[in-house]
Amino acid sequence: MTRPPEIQLERSAAAARRGSRLLPPARYRHPGDIIRLVTAGFVLIGALTVTAATQGMHAGASALVVTAVAPSMLPGRVLAGLVQAVFIAAAGAAEAFAATRGVASPTQLRAFMKRDPRDLLGEFRALGPQRPPIVLQRWSIRRVALAAAMLAIITAAVYQTGDAFFPAARNLGAYPPSCGTGHSMILSAQAVPSAALLPCIAALPSGWSIGGAEIASGKTRLWLDSDRAGPRAVTVTLTATCDTSGARQIPSDQPGTSRFERPLSLVPVFSGLRFYTFPGGCVTYEFHFRPGASPVLAVAVDSALAFQSRSSLVHHVWHTENLVLCGRGAACPG
Repeated sequence: MTRPPEIQLERSAAAARRGSRLLPPARYRHPGDIIRLVTAGFVLIGALTVTAATQGMHAGASALVVTAVAPSMLPGRVLAGLVQAVFIAAAGAAEAFAATRGVASPTQLRAFMKRDPRDLLGEFRALGPQRPPIVLQRWSIRRVALAAAMLAIITAAVYQTGDAFFPAARNLGAYPPSCGTGHSMILSAQAVPSAALLPCIAALPSGWSIGGAEIASGKTRLWLDSDRAGPRAVTVTLTATCDTSGARQIPSDQPGTSRFERPLSLVPVFSGLRFYTFPGGCVTYEFHFRPGASPVLAVAVDSALAFQSRSSLVHHVWHTENLVLCGRGAACPG
């Protein structure tokens, strides 16, 4: 019977003094382990600090609720695809580890084997029966194409999921707030929780169209385009406060508000500011028509836009979702 090769190890004088123990008792406490432990501690402290600092933004009474992520909507499907992609990537990594021809062994054993001039790994393998190697990873055009496609899908999924979970103008403002109890109106109420009234689109006159909208923390903005006054002819912005200095107060056409007008220019380009102030909020109309457009076109904006009370949204959210729309009219703990 063939004897297995022997590994001759020379114990140092310090090891000899410790008796039969070859490895020191602190063999698992290397400087690299300590550095990784300290780094993990700093990362944990940083995460706790960020969580405590942004608690009011993400989990407090003024936190924005993400309503764009649902199983039937695109962000929900993208999130589910991202989870599946992560599992597929983990399976691929496991296969890659399984395909390696290296030998899993302790660090000190590998160091002893490297110091030995003999090919100990080859001699150990020679003791077993001869069999052809099994190749698990074969690079081909198909595998490279699949890897590139998977990378592109993961990148797109991360981008879309980030848009869904982090409130930004490009995703929360995709649908301008029309009067009613839609998601955009609820988001507007969350964006400026102190406002008693919210601007909304009632009925667009002929020649006017919705240009777009932005909904972010502390501000809601929408703008209208006109075939005669030009693109972004009027921009409507809801904020908690506004500066009405230099504007002249006139009778308001909206109940519960005070109206201020400040014309900037009439010819050749009509531009001006209109303010509606009310408890907890202010709505600013910014008019900027194309050269030669008549200022009379601004009258059509009065019928295109209206104001809706926040209390109606508070009742709707409570009765339909059994949730509290924190802010004016719905106090939340904390």
